[in-house]
Amino acid sequence: MNFWQEIYDAGKDRRYGMLFFGTFLAFLVLFFLGLLFCAVTGANSLTDCVYPALAGMGVFVLVAMWRLVRQVRKQRRERLKSEKLSCDELAKARSKLRNRLRPPMKKLPDIDLKY
Repeated sequence: MNFWQEIYDAGKDRRYGMLFFGTFLAFLVLFFLGLLFCAVTGANSLTDCVYPALAGMGVFVLVAMWRLVRQVRKQRRERLKSEKLSCDELAKARSKLRNRLRPPMKKLPDIDLKY
């Protein structure tokens, strides 16, 4: 998954149009490959080839959408989780709490005891 995310991250800011047309071209190529496969297998009419190709593309789109929804939900759940604090962070937080609960000490005046 990281591989595909890196490919998308590299082009998402600059090339949305290229990304769209590349995906559209890939779908068309898959569709025509499906039609070619049906023609080679000896289908009786064009509709015998088109409907299975469209059904295959529909299944592919549904699976891609389902994966996208699952990924978005996972990211949302992980964003709301808070990470555990390290030992240093816990110590610092405890010291802040202790210092707040303690009444402020009266500052003694500076007395210079030099004679």
